[in-house]
This record gives sequence, C-alpha cells and structure tokens, in this order.
Amino acid sequence: MTRTVFYDDSHRRIAEGGVEGIAAVLRGDDEAEKASLLLCLDYYLDPYYGCTLAHESKIFILLQELLLTERSQAIRDDILQLLSDYCGDFSVLRSRISEASGELLPGIKRLIEG
Repeated sequence: MTRTVFYDDSHRRIAEGGVEGIAAVLRGDDEAEKASLLLCLDYYLDPYYGCTLAHESKIFILLQELLLTERSQAIRDDILQLLSDYCGDFSVLRSRISEASGELLPGIKRLIEG
C-alpha cells in the first residue's frame, strides 16, 4: 500500500514553534499528521536547506524517545531515517535500548554502532 505524505504551512509553524507542539502531534493518534510533520522536519533538519531550529537537540531527544514507543512501523521507519540522516548523539537510545521491541532492535543497533 502506497501512502501519500505532504506538508504545508501548518506543519512548518509546528516545526518552528517548538518541541512541545511537535511532541503533541507525534504523540497523537493521527498517523497521516505524524508522517507529514516528520517529512516537514526532514526539510528543517537537512543541512542542505540551511534551516536552523533553536530546539533541534530537543527534537532529536524526542524522536529517540518516540521511536521506543511508536506503534506504527511506517512512522518508526520515518523516525529511524531522520535519526540516521541527521542525528549524531544517540544517548537516549543507548541508555534505553532495553526498552526496544524485537523488530526495532536491529535498526537501533545500526544507529548506535554506525
């Protein structure tokens, strides 16, 4: 099944607004909104585009925490991709690796050992 993901100005405002707003969406139940916000974050976190978010380090902490609790495999894959592409500090995952589910463990180990 193919999913269509897009983001708009509302997602940009959330990304620019701070980690609390990002967390509210990513901890919610709307998978389409989560995917859209993660795609938007990809734009902001990619150094190529020259964007900077004052709360970037908090976003990476949030993403690591959410990776351990997210139920959707598609969203976990999106989070893993963002962490793999842009994050350099995996201290949250290192300290909480025992909480990782079996299918998630290989991806987390690749990040940490990468």
